[in-house]
Amino acid sequence: MSLYDMGFEINMQDHINRFDPFEVVDASEIQALAEIVVGKVMKRVEGWEPDNINGYLRDIGRSLIDQICDLKKPYKFIIILDAGPKIGAAIEVAHIQHWEPAKDGYIKHEWSNGFMFIWITIYWAAV
Repeated sequence: MSLYDMGFEINMQDHINRFDPFEVVDASEIQALAEIVVGKVMKRVEGWEPDNINGYLRDIGRSLIDQICDLKKPYKFIIILDAGPKIGAAIEVAHIQHWEPAKDGYIKHEWSNGFMFIWITIYWAAV
C-alpha cells in the first residue's frame, strides 16, 4: 500500500521551501520518532490481529510522515513497514540503495508484542 493509497498528497515544492538546505538528519532523532509512534499505535494490541493490520500500518505511516515533516529537514524520506505474525517462520527483506553517505542515511526499528512484529525502515536522501 503506497502513501497515495492511504490518502497522502504532498506538494514537493511546498515541502522543499520550508527547509534549511544545510541541516542534516540526526539518525537518533528519527529512531526515537519510530519508537514513539509504533509504541503509541500498538500499545493496546495484545495478539496477532490480521483483520486490523492494515489500519495499524496506515496509522503508523501517517503519524511518521506527520512527525518527520514537522522536523522540516531538506530531505526526501522513504518509510517501509513490514508486519507479520510471530510464528517462527523466516522472513527475508532486502533493500538496496545508492546515495551520498555523508548526507543520506537510514534507520531500522523493530517492534513486537510476542504475537506479531513490525519492522520500520526509514531512508532519507538530500533534496
